[in-house]
Amino acid sequence: GADESPATTDSFDITVSAVAETPTVTGAAAETATLQEDTDILLDLNVTINDNDASETVSQVRISGLNEIGETNLTGILVDGSGNLVGSSDGSGTTTLTSAEYNAALTGTTPIYFRPPTDYSGEVSLGIVAVVQEPNGSTATSASSTFSFTLDPVSEMPDVSLTDVSVLEYTADSTIDDVTTYKTDLSNITVSLSDTSNLSEVTIVLTAADSVTGNDPGYTLDASGVTSFDSSYNFTVSSTSPLTIKVSGTVADGSSLGTDLVADMTTLLSEVKIVPPEDYSGTSPITTSVTSKETGAEE
Repeated sequence: GADESPATTDSFDITVSAVAETPTVTGAAAETATLQEDTDILLDLNVTINDNDASETVSQVRISGLNEIGETNLTGILVDGSGNLVGSSDGSGTTTLTSAEYNAALTGTTPIYFRPPTDYSGEVSLGIVAVVQEPNGSTATSASSTFSFTLDPVSEMPDVSLTDVSVLEYTADSTIDDVTTYKTDLSNITVSLSDTSNLSEVTIVLTAADSVTGNDPGYTLDASGVTSFDSSYNFTVSSTSPLTIKVSGTVADGSSLGTDLVADMTTLLSEVKIVPPEDYSGTSPITTSVTSKETGAEE
């Protein structure tokens, strides 16, 4: 029949230890990236933290597959805008970015780029994993995600070296003219390319101008001595201005007779002759333009 007693109040602590939640991560080539061979590709890396109290931070981001580029497992690297290496490589194709490196890339302070293997064009597929951490040290790792992009080929600028040549005047008089002295092959032209892997065409254009008048005297090309290439090989020689020599490989598949199309061009230059116009004598600078084209690329 008595009233309830006054309450006796005390307290005890309950400690809830933070547990990191699994993040999600995505990667991609940035929309502004130029997806071409021999070009650093800006990467867009994003980690989504799934903890509502904002206590977690990204501790690292791992990019894998850097040593598995293309069918022959070439190696790419991660660099900053100045071309300096970023992250820590494990030597087996995975580079780990620190929290500071990831955040600098996220804010745009120090963007991260993928540098492809030299002269590589084709698909690039990379893996990405993120790790988040609570202040108490609890960590969680995302599922591995894959992102891919394709690098377009770029036709490289050939290198060309030239030496001067001399011939005798062509008189059109058979008692005077000697084909070995009034016309000469073009082996004085040497063409080289650092990348011939996807080469589909090599073209040389010769433009003559008399050193005094500046006019084209009318040189021609003579392809009658070409013996290394038959109708199964796709090559053209334009005998009159603009004087043009082009090789494109075999008709069936574009393959070369030699080690590559540059070697084929070298062979062709040794068999094609340049012929001065009748009764012309003097010096003519020959402007030599060389272009190349890769499969799927512009000239």
